Amino acid sequence: MGVGLKFFYYHWPPLNSTSFSRLLARSGLILLILFGVVVAFDVSPPKLLQPDWLLNFGITLSNTISIPFVGIVLVYVASYIDLQACNKLYVRVARLSALLAMLFLLVQPMLAFALWKNFQDLRVYNKEQSNLIQRKGADLTRAIQNSTTFADLQINMSRLQGPNIPDQARAVPLAELKKQLLYSIQTAQKSFASRLPSPTSDAYKAIYKRMARASLISLLGTVGFGLLAINPNTEKNILILYFKSIGLFGITPASIYKFYKEYAENQREKKQLQGVTKERRKSTLNYQRQKRKAEVLQLREQKRQLNEDRKLAERRQRERERMLELEHKRARKQELEEEQEQSDRR
Repeated sequence: MGVGLKFFYYHWPPLNSTSFSRLLARSGLILLILFGVVVAFDVSPPKLLQPDWLLNFGITLSNTISIPFVGIVLVYVASYIDLQACNKLYVRVARLSALLAMLFLLVQPMLAFALWKNFQDLRVYNKEQSNLIQRKGADLTRAIQNSTTFADLQINMSRLQGPNIPDQARAVPLAELKKQLLYSIQTAQKSFASRLPSPTSDAYKAIYKRMARASLISLLGTVGFGLLAINPNTEKNILILYFKSIGLFGITPASIYKFYKEYAENQREKKQLQGVTKERRKSTLNYQRQKRKAEVLQLREQKRQLNEDRKLAERRQRERERMLELEHKRARKQELEEEQEQSDRR
């Protein structure tokens, strides 16, 4: 034992800042490789559309989040001690941290999809089981109603795997026995329906707890790896730069008041525009209504004028016919008078 310690003592290089930084960097690299191996073996083979695999993937990432986190921190400490000795690894790990932040962020939609897919599969399974038990219940009910003797009833129940009927039940009247069997079938159907799994059952509560844990840890992992994602060129944090670019850290009372003022002004202009549009629509409707009213009045006037013209024409026609009749009577009377005069002369 002493010989081995002396061998390492005399042959191990002296520990200085450069060798210590390399040791930390290699340790961090080993942890990152270990993280990749653990995740790869736990989630292989990939089944992206299966809820169990998605949930297992999120849980695996949440359980092993400390391994890459510690590995990246070790590489950063090593680069702080001696940047020249591990500059390339520092740059790659900084980029890897951003990728890990994106990976842990993707866990959120993956878990949401897994939950939705699980609910869909559960709904389909419950529907199939309900249809199956209803069909079996309908077959048993039909067999019971069609049985005319005790022997037929026993054979039908044995063939359809229905309730067992002992030989002692021969003493019970057939109608009463049928009623009891129908009641037992209905009770079994209700009991089976109540035992079907639902999203509020205890089994799903455990799944909800695991999903909530994985979701919260992955969200914290997204923030953590985002804070560790440093741009090697500017030596600034990528997440903070992004938040600054969208103005998250520029929120002040003046900016809030400005936002509120702009929002109120936009709402006022929107209401005015809606009012003008409403008035235009109202005026357009009134114009159309008046136009339709004028058209109706014009049609009524034309119809009245046509009726008056028709009545006047009929009145003139009757006057003309009366005058012709009077002329005809006058001519007839004159002929009669002439005949009378002629007869008097004779």
